Amino acid sequence: MAARRSLPVLIGLSLLATATGCPEEEPPGEDTGFRVAAVVPVDGDEATVESANPELRVSAYADPTTCTEQTVRLVGVAEGNTVVREVETTLAFSDNGRKIRLEHSDPLARGYWYMITVRSGSQGCTDTNQRMIAPFASSFFVP
Repeated sequence: MAARRSLPVLIGLSLLATATGCPEEEPPGEDTGFRVAAVVPVDGDEATVESANPELRVSAYADPTTCTEQTVRLVGVAEGNTVVREVETTLAFSDNGRKIRLEHSDPLARGYWYMITVRSGSQGCTDTNQRMIAPFASSFFVP
């Protein structure tokens, strides 16, 4: 069984941004109330099947023009959250934008931790009222 590891949200986002050449996350500002409320698979899950399409439940209606494949990402990571595998996804919105599904055409490679990140800040995901989402990261393992 894979060793469980904790992934502090802001540290994970900073490491991911550095590893992928993305701009650093902006410091957290005023809480807008727009956030990821739930994620499947749950953070830290160590038994996710390779065909699973991760899904986010958000607290407001996500704007599909800002919540894109560039701001909502799925990547394979190694120790230290170094990106070792890019996963090409298509986002599918349901429940009027309150659910975001990350659909991938190829099965996820076994033996990897995967991280879902949602970028915040001026270049990040917003809701339909243009409120910035709170930074988010979650990980799961495909044995």
